[in-house]
Amino acid sequence: MRFHTYTTIIRVLLTLLGLAAISLVGELGQSFLILIGVVTLVSLAVNVRYEVTIPPRIWNVLAVLLLAGFIVNHAAFSRDLMSSGAAFLALMVALKLFDLRTVRDHLMLYLLVFLEIVVAAASTVSPAFFAILAAFVITSIWAMVLFNIRRDFEQRCGKDKIITRRGLLSPGFFLYTIAITTFSLVITLMLFFIIPRVGSGFFQRQSQSALNVPGFADELTLGSIGQGKGYGNVVMRVEFPGAEGPPVNLYIKGTTLDNYDGRNWRRSKSAKRKVKKDSNGTLLSGVNTRGRLFNQLITLEPLNTNILFAAPPWSRLSGDFKNITTDDSGTLYMQGKPFSRITYSVWSGTDGREQAELSAAELERYLQLPPPGQEETGRIKAFATELTAGEESRYRAARKIEGYLKRNFRYTLTPKKGGGRTPLSDFLFYAKEGFCEQYATSMAIMLRTLGVPARVVTGYVQGQWNDFGNYLLLSQRDTHSWVEAYLPYDLSPGSAGKKQDGSRKKMAWIRFDPTASQGLTSPVQSSRMGLYLDALKWRWTKNIVNYSLNDQIDTAITLKQRTSGLRGWLGSMLGKLPNLKDRASEGGRSLPLVFALILMGAALVIVAVRRAGSGSNLKTPAFYLEMLRILKKKGIEKSEFETPMEFALRLGNRDVEKITELFQTRRYRDTPLSDDELTELKALIIKISKNKTDTETRAA
Repeated sequence: MRFHTYTTIIRVLLTLLGLAAISLVGELGQSFLILIGVVTLVSLAVNVRYEVTIPPRIWNVLAVLLLAGFIVNHAAFSRDLMSSGAAFLALMVALKLFDLRTVRDHLMLYLLVFLEIVVAAASTVSPAFFAILAAFVITSIWAMVLFNIRRDFEQRCGKDKIITRRGLLSPGFFLYTIAITTFSLVITLMLFFIIPRVGSGFFQRQSQSALNVPGFADELTLGSIGQGKGYGNVVMRVEFPGAEGPPVNLYIKGTTLDNYDGRNWRRSKSAKRKVKKDSNGTLLSGVNTRGRLFNQLITLEPLNTNILFAAPPWSRLSGDFKNITTDDSGTLYMQGKPFSRITYSVWSGTDGREQAELSAAELERYLQLPPPGQEETGRIKAFATELTAGEESRYRAARKIEGYLKRNFRYTLTPKKGGGRTPLSDFLFYAKEGFCEQYATSMAIMLRTLGVPARVVTGYVQGQWNDFGNYLLLSQRDTHSWVEAYLPYDLSPGSAGKKQDGSRKKMAWIRFDPTASQGLTSPVQSSRMGLYLDALKWRWTKNIVNYSLNDQIDTAITLKQRTSGLRGWLGSMLGKLPNLKDRASEGGRSLPLVFALILMGAALVIVAVRRAGSGSNLKTPAFYLEMLRILKKKGIEKSEFETPMEFALRLGNRDVEKITELFQTRRYRDTPLSDDELTELKALIIKISKNKTDTETRAA
């Protein structure tokens, strides 16, 4: 294969790797990526035979236009330096493929591709990036070696000769490069696990790429959660340490809303306070949760909200948080929106009932009703009173409303429009179909007309169990809203069916979910392959991206425990040796040194054998060293900063140049020099040795 063909293929391969890397940024459209890929392949088809270049003036104009487009895109549209920069780099690389006149142009192309890798490294935690990076390292080594060969030969022989020359490289060169790079990556991976982890990255991406999840702002418009259910973006993954899976009827709570105006729910403003911590830094809710607790290990994706999620009622929470605040609604707030994934552990009660004591002002807030002009409150109250007639407790009345809505209304994300004056009256009396917010709103307002404090809750429910990774996968499709009613409850087992006449002192927020059963299951489930790939991605994030100092300590302790038997056996074996018996009896403290010496000795033996029995192409041939020795005797010495061809050109001696050409050929070709070449080489060495005057004159 011609040298030019090698160069073109590796150049295009490097470009495609850069494009694959920035595709992981997630902000570039699929059509844009396909367009750049097609342009790259066209450059391969065109340039593999001869190089096609854009006239310099046209290229400069196009480059200026791309720069202006980048500035406009960043300032007016994306407002994200990473995404706009990624698009700019992709276009510049595609354009540069048709402007490769000199070695400097090739170097500029490689630099642009490297910047694409840097942008991807700062923007993604995908396991695919590691594979792309490994391929990029290998390909870039090939590219830079070919770049130096091209530069040396162009300086000596001209562009045409270097493009048409054959046999300069062999498959062995590429295989050796892959082997050496793979070994380096393995060593790097080992160092990754050994070197202590510190802090977080300097170039964490800002929250512009965070997932926008409806339902967790200060205001909720009826239908906004239903619209978000059309997307399958992953929101969180929940593990259950010590359990085989999630508990039955798991609800992950986000926030609560208390004020309804006939179309929107709002969360009333209240003072925030820090959540108390114990001496170990664990956050404590202060809520009395009797009975069994279960643990959730929650990993949140970057979300456009600072709310923390947990199964209610939560008791303890631990994570890498400086401060967590809460308010009268019970919502948990981080200090700011997270820039990357966060993981924390929560302990919650299994009954889903949160003990609370409300003031008179708080009770009034949870009994608020929209004005008659904004809602048909009177009609709703009459309907609720008629429906719950004869029920002996508020708890049973609430269950009656919940059951009625479940059985008599149809769940759909595209409800039809009835004859109601307001969204709620239309749902209750006409359409009788809708989404979870309408179910929850109907029950909350009906309870309030009966004098029962109630609020709407938003969070996540159901999800899909991933048995490949043993975690619950929750996506936007699992967003849900339900109701909490403030009712008497002593938290004793089996008391849910007892009479509750209000005489009991203990009160609690009790969960009710009036949504029809089809609204609690996701209509779209991930395939087995999708679950496997998600588990693979999750393990990469957990074991590589989020690998911390604590993980290193745990790994070291586990490794020490698992190898204790092996170390004991080796210690006993060494104890039987006369010279090492005393040291082995001291507890095997010399074992690491012994192992290190053995490994070093084996490595030295292997290197010595390979050097003795192999004529490696990468070491300097003896004939070239002999030429340098002869020239040094004459006072002509090669600088360590000079390439062989630069040294030959500086001397201006044709014999030195010819020997250098043979040296380059021998170094990068997998076959030895021919008999004719060896004969010519010997004659040239003798000629240089004898022709003192000519060589010294040219060197001067």
